[in-house]
Amino acid sequence: MNPTFKFNADDPDGRRAVLRALTAQLEGLPQDKAFVVSVTPETRSLRQNAYLWTVVYPEIVQFMENTHQKQYSSEAVHEVLKIKFIPHRVEHMNRRDVKIYRTTTKLTKAEFSDYLEKVFAWAAEFDCVISQPDWDWRSKVAA
Repeated sequence: MNPTFKFNADDPDGRRAVLRALTAQLEGLPQDKAFVVSVTPETRSLRQNAYLWTVVYPEIVQFMENTHQKQYSSEAVHEVLKIKFIPHRVEHMNRRDVKIYRTTTKLTKAEFSDYLEKVFAWAAEFDCVISQPDWDWRSKVAA
């Protein structure tokens, strides 16, 4: 069993309770085995992702169709903007350099918020204004 303990940034009392539960879990581990404990930032929320795919990309697609008579899918917009705004790494394979792009699925909430800001700025260059949700997509909202 691999339990997960989530520390919410905006809940100090909850963090203390989680820390107590985590400490109890660690103290209960067998002494004769090795374990790895890792701490990772939480990835983008489902709510952030839903906003991207149900509002941001469709509005860009609609704008391009209405204003520029260009038809693109949300998936095409996603791929172009991901390549444009998400840093990549380069791997050397068969005597060639290959760019490896990250998926938005693995972005932290802060990285995802930065990505959205860049998409908004890019869209604004074309006079495409994206509707804002009725919640703060920048916050660490649990999905």
